[in-house]
Amino acid sequence: MADVELTCPVCDKSIIVSEYADPDAVSCSTCGEKLVMPARAQTQTKRGLHMASARKPEPESEPSGDESETGQEWRFNTQTRSKAVPREKYRVGPAVRSWLIFSALACAMYFIRYRGLLPVLYESHFKTGAPFIYLAFHILITLKAFKDSVFNGILCFLLPPYALYYLFLVCDDFYLRAVFGGVLVGIGVESFLFFQSMVLKFFDAAHSFIQGGALR
Repeated sequence: MADVELTCPVCDKSIIVSEYADPDAVSCSTCGEKLVMPARAQTQTKRGLHMASARKPEPESEPSGDESETGQEWRFNTQTRSKAVPREKYRVGPAVRSWLIFSALACAMYFIRYRGLLPVLYESHFKTGAPFIYLAFHILITLKAFKDSVFNGILCFLLPPYALYYLFLVCDDFYLRAVFGGVLVGIGVESFLFFQSMVLKFFDAAHSFIQGGALR
């Protein structure tokens, strides 16, 4: 902060004042004559006073009667309003929906297959078509495995039992797992017996071929 040197025009006394002093309050300490500050000092002084006034916090205005009543009403409504439960809490996730689908299909397939709800003719067709239904699901699982990973798809194609492991322990498709699991309750026995007979026939043919080649 710089100082300003002023000279009294009456008694020629030199006075040093701050450049931020009020120009209207500067006077000679000897004779009391009012002194005039330079124009630059007056400008800086006014600027300093303006900045000081700008830094002063304005007094907070008291809320009017309407605003006070509105605030009290809002607080009252907040306290008395029932807590709304978000709708997301009642949403059923895919895991729960898949379990519901599995339960419904499993019960239906159980009563169709083991409780004689189908006529004898349709039941025989159902038993005959069970392996083909299983084969269709196996193709779907293999395609799903190829979509997720080529390695898993190759394993499902070459090793059919791996498809079951992939679907129930690796894959995250809840709905395919639920539908296949529910249908498997009705077609599992016939499908297992059919593929078991196919594997035994394959081994018998391979055994016969090996023995025939050895005898030659």
